This record gives sequence, C-alpha cells and structure tokens, in this order.
Amino acid sequence: MEWLNEHVTTIVSIFFGTGGIVYAVVSRILDKKKYEQEVRGATAEADMKGEEFWKQRYDVLQKEVENKDAWWKARYDSLYQEYEHERHLTNEIITSFRNELNEMRNDYEKQREIERQKYDKLMEQYRAFEEESSVKEHEYHDRISALEELVTKYEKRLGAKK
Repeated sequence: MEWLNEHVTTIVSIFFGTGGIVYAVVSRILDKKKYEQEVRGATAEADMKGEEFWKQRYDVLQKEVENKDAWWKARYDSLYQEYEHERHLTNEIITSFRNELNEMRNDYEKQREIERQKYDKLMEQYRAFEEESSVKEHEYHDRISALEELVTKYEKRLGAKK
C-alpha cells in the first residue's frame, strides 16, 4: 500500500498528464460501445424488416389459403347442391317407378280378377252343360231302353201272330 501511495501521483499524472492515451482509450471504449449500439440497432432494424417481410409474406399466404378455402367451399357447396339435385331426381324417378309398378300390379290384379270371374262363369256353364248332358244322356238312355222294350214287344207280337 505504501508503494501505491508513493506512486499515485505518478500514475495519475501518467493518465492525465499524457491526456492523449486516456482519451484514446476512453474514446476507443466509447466508440466500441457506440458501434455495438449501432450494430444492435441495425440488427434490430433488420429483424424488424425481416419480421415485417415475413408478416407480409404470411399475410399473402394466409390470403391465398383463405381464397383456396373459399374456392373449395364454393366447389363443395356446388357439388353438394348437384348431389342433392341428383338425389332429388333419383327419388322422383324411384317414386314414379314405384307408382307405375303399383299401377301395373293393380291393373294385373283387376285383370286377374276379371279372368277369374270369366273362368268361374265358364266353369259354371261347363258344370251346367255337363249336368244337362248327364240328364239328357240319362233321358236318352231311358228312351232308348223304352224304345228297345217297345221294339222287343212289337217283335214278340209279330212273332206271335205268325
């Protein structure tokens, strides 16, 4: 410590006495700090410009995505409407087909009933004819038998007269 006390004035005079060295060192330190500050400012400004560029780029991309989304949504909506229209047409065709099929089935049932009635009527006529034929056949058989008896009696009478 003693040494420091003895040499303090010398040290102070060296620093301040030769003023150029201290000024140069201090000025160098200040310039370095100022340069670092400018570099930081330029970096911050570049970062801000970069962020601004990327934000604008992001906004452009976001708009493109929104446009594509809107385009796809419009396309989907139009396809869905077309699908709904086709489904509606298909339902109408199926309904029309079912109605025609039901009409055909009803017409078939009516025609079948008419044919069944005709068949029943014909069968009734056939049975009546068959009964009538059977009755007539029986009557003819009885008549023929009666005629044969008469012929036989007549022949016996003729044969008895001879």
